[in-house]
Amino acid sequence: MTRLSKEFLQKLIDFRKLLHRNPEVSNAEKKTAQRIVDFIADYTPDEMLTNVGGYGILAIFKGTEEGKCTAIRAELDGLPILEKNDTIDYSSENNGKSHTCGHDGHVVMVLSLLDYLSNNRPKKGKVILLFQPAEETGEGAARMIKDEKFLKHFPDEIIGLHNIPGESLGKVLIGRQHFAAASKGIKLYFEGATSHAAEPDNGVNPSFAISELVQFIKHVNQYDEKKGFAIATIIHIKVGKVAFGVSPANGVIMLTLRSFEDKHLALLEQQITEKAKEISQQHNLKFSLQQTEVFPATVNHKEQVNSLIAIARNIDFPMRLINQPFKWSEDFGQFLSHTKGVFFGLGSGENQPVLHHSSFDFPDALIPIGYSLFKNYIQINHY
Repeated sequence: MTRLSKEFLQKLIDFRKLLHRNPEVSNAEKKTAQRIVDFIADYTPDEMLTNVGGYGILAIFKGTEEGKCTAIRAELDGLPILEKNDTIDYSSENNGKSHTCGHDGHVVMVLSLLDYLSNNRPKKGKVILLFQPAEETGEGAARMIKDEKFLKHFPDEIIGLHNIPGESLGKVLIGRQHFAAASKGIKLYFEGATSHAAEPDNGVNPSFAISELVQFIKHVNQYDEKKGFAIATIIHIKVGKVAFGVSPANGVIMLTLRSFEDKHLALLEQQITEKAKEISQQHNLKFSLQQTEVFPATVNHKEQVNSLIAIARNIDFPMRLINQPFKWSEDFGQFLSHTKGVFFGLGSGENQPVLHHSSFDFPDALIPIGYSLFKNYIQINHY
């Protein structure tokens, strides 16, 4: 079988709607994972591993001859976003949670390979259908890479994709090197001393230090050739509690740092951290820092990029080589830091709501397109 049958395509669409109706957020994808395991079981992979790096799944199809190991990856998690979409009859039934990034669609595009793989076992090497938890928080890929179950089947190369709203349906978007930005969350804590609000000089209020840091962040966000595109976005500030008789002691400012390159991200973090330490000393404050949601830059590898370009051209799919990486982040970069591979985009419609919009819904017309690209990719090394 080289094309998706109508029956199997409908089965995939129905399954996507089931996932869409029952989204689970990062690190809570237990039922989602079990549904996928049950779906895969009918297609008799040679080996199936569960609870990899959390609720991750590896469905492994093995050839009879020695060869490469190729992994095809999708994400399990939804988002903590209330869905508002009255145009579909399969809206989220988990209040405040939704598949408004399209991970439900990415899952079924990888599952679309099952019928082909079960009827056309690889001749050489191994093909792994990889389902990763906790992409949205930047945790899942890093945990899978460290899991012994994954290490026993560590891929020689890995391929993944993300749907891209605003691009024509089915257009293949490829970055020869950088595809998506690095990002990191940092929390900057300042600790002083409380006093009566009538006598603020008797305490140490962190408000003024945080105010100075805000102005510095505004300045540091200006373009600098040394750090290229690198910005800090203030996402939260809190000082004290609502108590009008108290000058507070504690404050925090939280930032998302973002850059196309890891080294530029590190430079931006260094600049902000050094300034925060300097300001805290000037104001007699204790300072501490915490990192969270760390995403390395998604940087593709030449051989795999060239293979994908050749495939898109041979199938005669519309394609565009991107000149500048996307500003959002993807923890697929964790995989690409440890093995060769390629991550690409697939246009999901020029009028499609943006990713993470409350009315976003993955277009099922992309399923056979993703299938064709993935199938042709694994045929290079395994048939």
